[in-house]
Amino acid sequence: MGDNDLMKDIFADEDVDKKNPLSGRNDGSWKILVVDDDEDIRSLTRLTLENFSFENKTLQLIEATSAAEGKKILREQPDIALVLLNMMMESTTAGLQLANFVRETLGNHFVRIILRTGYPGESPEREVLLSYDIDGYVTKTELTVDKLFSLVVSALRAYKTIMEVEGYRRDLERKVKERTHELTTSEEKYKTLYDNVPLSYQSLDGDGCFIEVNPSWLRTLGFERKEVIGKWFGDFLHPDWKPHFEKYFSVFKEPGYIKDVELKIRHKDGHYLDVSFEGYIEYGPDGTVKQAYCVFQVITKRKRIENALRKSRKLWHRTFNSISDFITLQDTELCIIKANQAACTTLDLPHDAIVGQHCYEIFYNLQEACSDCPMLETGKPYEPYGREIFHEKLGKTFLLSAAPVFDDQGKIEYIVHVAKDITFWKQAEERLLLSEKMNNIAGLTAGVAHEINTPLSGILQSIQIIQMELDPDSPKNREVAATCGIDLSSVQAYFKKRELDFFLDGIRSSAMNASIIIKRLLAFSRPSIGIISSHNLNKLIQEALILAKSDYDLRKKYDIINIKIIEEYTEDLPHVICMGVEIEQVILDLIKNGVQAMAETENTEHCLSLRTLHTGTAARIEVEDNGPGMDDETRKQIFDPFFTTKDVGVGTGLGLSAAYAIISKKHNGKIWVETKPGKGATFIIELPFNQES
Repeated sequence: MGDNDLMKDIFADEDVDKKNPLSGRNDGSWKILVVDDDEDIRSLTRLTLENFSFENKTLQLIEATSAAEGKKILREQPDIALVLLNMMMESTTAGLQLANFVRETLGNHFVRIILRTGYPGESPEREVLLSYDIDGYVTKTELTVDKLFSLVVSALRAYKTIMEVEGYRRDLERKVKERTHELTTSEEKYKTLYDNVPLSYQSLDGDGCFIEVNPSWLRTLGFERKEVIGKWFGDFLHPDWKPHFEKYFSVFKEPGYIKDVELKIRHKDGHYLDVSFEGYIEYGPDGTVKQAYCVFQVITKRKRIENALRKSRKLWHRTFNSISDFITLQDTELCIIKANQAACTTLDLPHDAIVGQHCYEIFYNLQEACSDCPMLETGKPYEPYGREIFHEKLGKTFLLSAAPVFDDQGKIEYIVHVAKDITFWKQAEERLLLSEKMNNIAGLTAGVAHEINTPLSGILQSIQIIQMELDPDSPKNREVAATCGIDLSSVQAYFKKRELDFFLDGIRSSAMNASIIIKRLLAFSRPSIGIISSHNLNKLIQEALILAKSDYDLRKKYDIINIKIIEEYTEDLPHVICMGVEIEQVILDLIKNGVQAMAETENTEHCLSLRTLHTGTAARIEVEDNGPGMDDETRKQIFDPFFTTKDVGVGTGLGLSAAYAIISKKHNGKIWVETKPGKGATFIIELPFNQES
């Protein structure tokens, strides 16, 4: 502690010291001792000072009639402020002897003594003042009321000042003793701390040479004190760090303070330790560097941990961005705080454009959280969840899953939100379900077709026989009719008159149509083995289109001739090994479906697009219309047998199911539809180039 600090501490209680009991009585009065053997003088003094007050304190007069009595009082009451002392009492020097007694015997140098004499010639004033420690000398003839008042005030003021100084002196003496004790104790504590503190300490001079090191420094680096003191600090550093010290030690001296400066320092056995320094500069009065005080701690282990954490963070970041699923980290307000590369790629947005948005903005284009969001269920523990959504803007189906990440206090720190693109799997699942549905129905269909085919054959044969037996051109028929007395020409005329021949033709036509349906059922349930050869799909489509334009119903009912047909064929499309007739039939059915669907829309220019594409491993055929489209429920059932959206009598519901069987069963291909309500429909067929025989 510096001298200024010490003096500040000593005089910190100045206001308290002014109330030192040595400065007067605690009852608020000044003690004045009047020593005089003359009763008249004592009475006059009492009367003169009766109403006297100094600094809000009154007087307490104590009287003694002799020097001996005065000695006793002064011995018993050391806090008397003023003595008005008669010089001649028991003897001519009794007063002077009493003054010497107070100063020398009692050692009381605080009380003020004023000598009063009626015989100034006996003891001249100058001689008395020089020989005795008194504060005033006055003859009784000069002692007027004003003179007495002036003497008392001056004496009390002097006494007050002396006692305050004495109070300061005594308090200073006490504090010096206390501080000396504190410094001694502090020095002992400092030495103990210096010798045992775990931090390594060093001090350097202005040139960077060691002045002092503590035992911890020596233990940490394995040196003895004599091997260090006076040596240059740079010699103890790693060679790569020595130039840094040479360069920056002068820089360190300018601000006078460093913190968290990392260096590599050499151990005595040759290996190096990573250390972190903190220190400051002490300057001399002339501004030169006196010492540089530094402490350091070994951070080798911490550096290893930091490096491991740094590598771990990089590994985590690379892993996070290598995951193909769309992953975001969100705070408890569902605001995205981090997104992986897959998220940026899927959304076609930079990372900064994703961060700060909410998940419901990204996935649902909403301005507030979904009503069924688990985060909104306050009071309930947040648990992982999953759900499927269709992202309309991206045209993809995602499996969403989210799980909370908790901090050490069990509170949700953030939420991991994963969106897995399952569009392909969803489509594959639908195709698999459709395939399984077809397999289940195929057996039932084959049985139904077989059961219907037998009576149907009987009906056709019976109609054919009836018509043959009624033919008047047959000799056999005329012969039998003659024996029965019947004219077959008249019978024919009767049939025509009653339109019975029309009904017979209707029965035969209906039976033939039923026969066609049965054939399709059998084709669906038991695909037959046809002729497989190489075919140009572009030509197959063109031939199917010619057949469609020649179809009576499509021409008369649906006006196919006036529908806009767009043909977009890939010129160099490789040939496909397939059953040409059946593929042509499938395309014809798809064209019919498109034309019939567009008839349901009005005030729209009907357009049918036919195109072929090369996907790499397969040829793709697309039949697209701008009709009413379908909802998801219809789309999922469109290939089911007997499912139709057409009016009764218009469609059988077997065309698309048969097409599905032909493409998937016979040609190992794929067929599906992409559609939305009001957006038309696109039927897509993919046939692999390499077909197995």
